[in-house]
Parts: sequence; structure tokens; C-alpha cells
Amino acid sequence: MIQEFTQIMKEHIHDVLRELHTAIPGKIITFDSAKCEATVQPFGKFKKPDGSNLGYPQINEVPVYVMQGSKQTATFVYPIKPGDECILFFAEQALDAWQTKAESDTDLCFDLTNAVAIVGLFAKPNPLVKEACADNSIIIEKDGERVRLKKGETYIQDTAGQYIEFTPTRITVQANNEVVNVKENAKHTSANTDIESQAPVGIKGTGTLLGEDVLRPYWKNEAAAWNLHLPVPPVPPLIVMALNNIRAELMAADSAAQSSSSLSIK
Repeated sequence: MIQEFTQIMKEHIHDVLRELHTAIPGKIITFDSAKCEATVQPFGKFKKPDGSNLGYPQINEVPVYVMQGSKQTATFVYPIKPGDECILFFAEQALDAWQTKAESDTDLCFDLTNAVAIVGLFAKPNPLVKEACADNSIIIEKDGERVRLKKGETYIQDTAGQYIEFTPTRITVQANNEVVNVKENAKHTSANTDIESQAPVGIKGTGTLLGEDVLRPYWKNEAAAWNLHLPVPPVPPLIVMALNNIRAELMAADSAAQSSSSLSIK
């Protein structure tokens, strides 16, 4: 008698648990970006009372989680496409009251219709996770274009392999098979800026090009300020070329009495 009662209770508990949904992976079938809702196909099958297995039905109008806060003024979003995998959680109450802010008499507990989807759980691991962990960095990538953030470095790259790299003391730009490094005095006590390039560098603009403490050591004397003196180590040839070009432009401008803009070299 006791064994029969125990068996009946077990079967009853199992029947109840079959209707109790907690979490299960799923796949996005369609996504409505205006409503942020999706039709989702849960993975797996469930067992019917007669013992046969049946695939889960598609679930419509599933709210999709998006990372946001500050009353939705701060948001991180990305495209959600059919075929994206997700994890489905099933609420212990119907979502009607939460979504519409109205009273609901629906008494559904952990039902399939109470699903919420979080996109990003894929069966296949993403190799970027391993790279980010090894490099202790944050990686944002879309179709081969990426941004990588780590302590002391910001790196931006396009699909052609061209990139910009920022560090506290250097900016490196690589484009069209050319690399330009801009190094600046970290203390900003003077305008110490080096430009390294495999191609000629043009400098245009107004204001002070080089501070006195930078340029004066390369001058022979005050009277011949435009004649550069090459100390040891010598001034980089590209800098000499750029300064000579600027000198020629300024001398031509002075001779024509056109001084609408000033370039002061102290």
C-alpha cells in the first residue's frame, strides 16, 4: 500500500515538473527590432504523457534582453539576426502585467509563453573569447573590423588590416602600406613631437611649429635662423625637408607682403 502511494506521488510530481519550464537554449527565427521581440525555436524535445517525444513549438513575441540603463539613455546594441542562438528563461508569472502595466488575471507559472531571450549563448565557442582572456582586453568585432581596449592601449582596425593604435606616449597609424608614428612628450612640458614616415610629410597650418627649446639647438645663430645646423645625432631628414618647405613658403609669402596668417618660430 505504501509502495503504491509512493509510486503515485512520484508520477504526479513528474507530471507537474514536465509542465514546469526553467531555461533552455533556443534559436531566433524572426526578430522585430521596433518591438525588441522575437519568434524563438527552443532546442530539444519534451515527453508527452503517453511517453512519446515531441519537439517544442515556436514561441512568439518573446522579449529580447538588450544591455541598457540610465533610463535607456545608455545602451549597447548590436544586430540580432535569424539563426542567432540564445538562452530562454521562463518567468514564474505571466509577463502581461509587466509589459502593459495593466492588471492580468492570467495564472501561468513557468509557462512557455513566459519566455525571455538573451542572445549570445552559442553551442560553438567564439575564438575571440580566448584571445580576449589571453590579452586581458575587451574586443568588439563586426565582420573583421575591430576595436580592442586594454590598459594603456586602444586599437582600431578595419577589414583591410589598416589600423590606429593609441598609447599614452604614441599614436601609430598604418594605412596604404605606410606606417606613421607620432610620439609626444608624456609630460607636455614642450612641443616635442616626432613624426616618422617612409613617405614625405607635409605640414600646413598656423601657430607655433616648434618651441624655442626644441629648434634653437639646431640653429647656427640668431642672424641665420633659417639655416638649420645638424648636430649629433643629426636632425631626421624628413623633419629638415618639412622645415625647408615651410621656410620657402614663408619667405615667398613675406616677399609678396601676404601676412594674413602667421607661423611663428621662436
